[in-house]
Amino acid sequence: MNKILKFELKKSILNIKALIFLVVMLLLKVILAFVNIPQTGRNINENLYKKVISEMPGGYTQEKRDFVEERLEYFSDIKDKNTIEYNYYLGKYTDEEYREIKNDSLIAEKIIPVYSYIREKYNYYHEEYPDGRLFYDLDVQKYIASIGMEFTAIIFIAYIVCNIFCNDYRCRTDVLIKTSYYGRKKLFECRILITMSVAVVLSIVSLLLDYLIKSRLFDINYYNYSIKSIMEMSGFTLDISVGNAILLINITKFIYMIIFSFILIGISRVLKNTYYVFLAGAGLVLFTYILSEFVPKAARFFLPGAGLTGIKLFI
Repeated sequence: MNKILKFELKKSILNIKALIFLVVMLLLKVILAFVNIPQTGRNINENLYKKVISEMPGGYTQEKRDFVEERLEYFSDIKDKNTIEYNYYLGKYTDEEYREIKNDSLIAEKIIPVYSYIREKYNYYHEEYPDGRLFYDLDVQKYIASIGMEFTAIIFIAYIVCNIFCNDYRCRTDVLIKTSYYGRKKLFECRILITMSVAVVLSIVSLLLDYLIKSRLFDINYYNYSIKSIMEMSGFTLDISVGNAILLINITKFIYMIIFSFILIGISRVLKNTYYVFLAGAGLVLFTYILSEFVPKAARFFLPGAGLTGIKLFI
């Protein structure tokens, strides 16, 4: 058994070609982690949003909701510079008020979407989730939208599956293996063990690498806040913390990766051709993307293809 295992390891992964391919896939994973940055789909100045909500810490109150309405009305009134000049000409402002309003008007166009978004959130808290708390959630949304199937890991797993299960048919040694003493049961057990070990380790490494990079790129250090405080996550199945939601989504994606590996093994034993296996794997990934378009929003966060959909998670 050990000899078979060592031979299959050397044939599948412990060789120069496979190790170089693994390094290339990991480097590609790092590049994609920096490049794959979904947008929130909202025209919001993120710096202004962070500044405004820092001035309104804590949970939802009617006073805060009224304050936001007042600020929205104020900035809506002063966004037209001609109106400011006209009112100043009529003597409605003192010189000091005029200078203050003039300065505020410079950011009116940018800050109105910010207060409009906060008003939406407060309306959501008032009507649906009174325990909601404001925090800088835009980067949390971006990170969650970027979590999906680890495609570089899938490519490498497919490569390993083809090396192990398809090469026998390509080299025409399948008949010899089937007639050998250990050809069926023990060899198959060794191959399953190698494939699933690679899938488990590579999936964990890939997800952790993605998290470590994204936690540097995004401000997601709000793990103790409720996930449903994010208005766009109102459809999330469970009322848990942001940290637990992120962990749960990653665990779900990890499980999908393992299931996907088993499916690839089954496909390889049926099709017996490297190119067909890769095509079938690509088709399966594409199917998960298409599937996400037709399921309820609450389920989209847990689909394997969710990272492909990006901000469609929240629409």
